[in-house]
Parts: sequence; structure tokens; C-alpha cells
Amino acid sequence: MLRKFPIQFISVLILFILINTSYYWEGEFGFLSFLIFIILFIWFCILSIELIRQVYISSENRFNDKLRNYLIGFMILCLTLIIIKPTGIINFDKLEGENLFFAQAEGAANCTSTMKIKKDNNKFSYESICFGIEKTKGMDMQTKFPV
Repeated sequence: MLRKFPIQFISVLILFILINTSYYWEGEFGFLSFLIFIILFIWFCILSIELIRQVYISSENRFNDKLRNYLIGFMILCLTLIIIKPTGIINFDKLEGENLFFAQAEGAANCTSTMKIKKDNNKFSYESICFGIEKTKGMDMQTKFPV
């Protein structure tokens, strides 16, 4: 499959990995993250059109080409998982533990700010979403330097 359809296979795989790891990189780009998600959406639409084209070609050949059928199955699986779980398959926020404190405020232009303090280790995270995503994470000073 990789030898016959390298562009399609690698494109779908990279898009799938980028979507599923967005928890780690979305806050690093600030205002550019909005532009990156628009580009990822356009990339998803192009791959959806390519999937329809591959299904059409395969149906004309009566689904005799095994490698094309594997590509179609791989594309359907990845693109469907992206539709069902647009923030990724794994919920990384739940892996960090239960919340001790959670506060969320909505401002002008639907901008939101979220503050979380985790119960287990007193780590905090502050997330501000307003025409971009900014994240700040850290530890409680009491945990780091006990008195």
C-alpha cells in the first residue's frame, strides 16, 4: 500500500497523528493555532474527496485491486475516527487525574478562560481561548517547596 499510494497513505497518517496529539501542541502556537486548525480542516476535506475518488476508481475495477481496497479501508477508518473524536481518541485531560478545582469564564467574542487544579498532585493549568489558544501549566509552590 505504501509503495503504490504513498501520498494518500502518508497524508492520512500525518493528519490522524496531528489531530490525536493536538492536546500537546495546540497551546504552543498562540494565534497561529487558529490558522493551523483551518489548514487541518481543509486537509481533511481534500482527503475526503480523495477517498470518494478512490472508491469510484475501485468500483470501476470491481474492487479487484487489494492495495487500493486496503487504502480505502485505512482512509475510512482514520477519517471516521477524526469525525467521531475530533479532539483525539485518548482524553489526555482525564489521564492527568481528577480536578480539585475547576473554573471557567466566558468573555467578549465568546473567548473563554479555564483554570484547573488537579487533586492528586496540585498541578494547575490555565487555558485561554480567544482567536488562538494559550496554555500555562505548573506546580503549586507548596508542593514544590514544603514549609
